[in-house]
Amino acid sequence: MSELTATVRSLVSHLYTMTASPHEPTLLVADEYPPRQYFVLTDAGKPVFTTLRDEDSVEVASSIGVMQALISVFLDDRDKIRSINTGSCRITFLLRQPLYYVCVSSWGEPESVVSNLTSVVL
Repeated sequence: MSELTATVRSLVSHLYTMTASPHEPTLLVADEYPPRQYFVLTDAGKPVFTTLRDEDSVEVASSIGVMQALISVFLDDRDKIRSINTGSCRITFLLRQPLYYVCVSSWGEPESVVSNLTSVVL
């Protein structure tokens, strides 16, 4: 299980660094929360859609690879991964084969809200 924990920590830290920008001005109250990130991938791990437009495709592909690996670990155990909570970041998974929907949010909303928002992408 420590391998899974290390993988989750790696994914979360990678997603944090993808949204952080050292050149951003001081945030205003309205800009307190970074935008949610949405990913859609196939059950084969191929990226279909992402809200990250300006990012390096290698970084996006590696994040999707880690997400696919996490989903696979749970599916192999005949279980479903619904969300990962770490600090203020929540990664929510919605599995609708053949597509998997993932939302990364640091807004602090409940899992049900993020799951509903992710299902809107459907």
